Amino acid sequence: VNTCESHASLTRRWLSPHRGVSKDKLTPYLKAFQLRRELYRKPGDEALKYALDAVL
Repeated sequence: VNTCESHASLTRRWLSPHRGVSKDKLTPYLKAFQLRRELYRKPGDEALKYALDAVL
């Protein structure tokens, strides 16, 4: 439960500048947040490969 609450807290903080996100557009915002978190955890070249795979 603590892990879920931690992720929710980080997500809320990341979404706070994007006020007024509609329910229809919430999924792309959450996918962008997820990609950002995954890239943050990977070293240089691996992060680049992961980003290219995610985009393509």
